[in-house]
Amino acid sequence: MLKPGGWFYLIDAMSQMFDVDVFRKGRDRARGRAEKRFAEAGMGIRESDDLKALGEGSGGDASHVDRITSVSNHLQWLDQAGFISVDHIWHLWMEYFIIARR
Repeated sequence: MLKPGGWFYLIDAMSQMFDVDVFRKGRDRARGRAEKRFAEAGMGIRESDDLKALGEGSGGDASHVDRITSVSNHLQWLDQAGFISVDHIWHLWMEYFIIARR
């Protein structure tokens, strides 16, 4: 739907190459943030039935369920979609910012 000359901005979690250790670190980081928020609210993370239900519905910590794709996949998809210019502008850990021109 993007017209020629238009710009596409993408910020997403990506990796150079999918790695189970990268997945595990990301899950541990998210778990740590959640535990901190619950502690700030005066609760233990295990006190939340909703959080438990979400964890059970998400497939747990199975890397085959929650996959983070590679930067090269994103670049290939943008190329296949007909973008004439794709630039990797910035990244911090697994967050990447890409700008593409149609």
